[in-house]
Amino acid sequence: MVNIFIFIANILSVIAIFIISYGTVITAIRFIFREITRNPVSLNRTFKDIRASLMAYLLLAMEILIAANILKIILRPNDQTLIILGTLVAIRTIMACFPNRENKESARQEKSAEAAAAAAQESADDQYHVLSQTN
Repeated sequence: MVNIFIFIANILSVIAIFIISYGTVITAIRFIFREITRNPVSLNRTFKDIRASLMAYLLLAMEILIAANILKIILRPNDQTLIILGTLVAIRTIMACFPNRENKESARQEKSAEAAAAAAQESADDQYHVLSQTN
């Protein structure tokens, strides 16, 4: 019975490897395609989308690896498996935190850019009114 669950844990690990491989290939293809059809206006957003896509695949694979290691710890507890599980959980936690911080920072930068554009437009309107009044 224990061997069946160890086999399932190993299958989960292989599935995680396939997810990482698939996500990396798909992301690389998207990156190459977007580099070929480069649009300088949306270039920054494109890289963020590509990184977010790869991160989603990596996080999914990490979740599966964590589940596989939990099974292994339950069935055959030892220090090495526990250390591996702790490391996976720490890496997964760190990986999940960075996109959230980047999203908040990106939203803040977009608001600043919108405010600067509005101020520039207001300044241009004021200059237009001054010039039109002097004529």
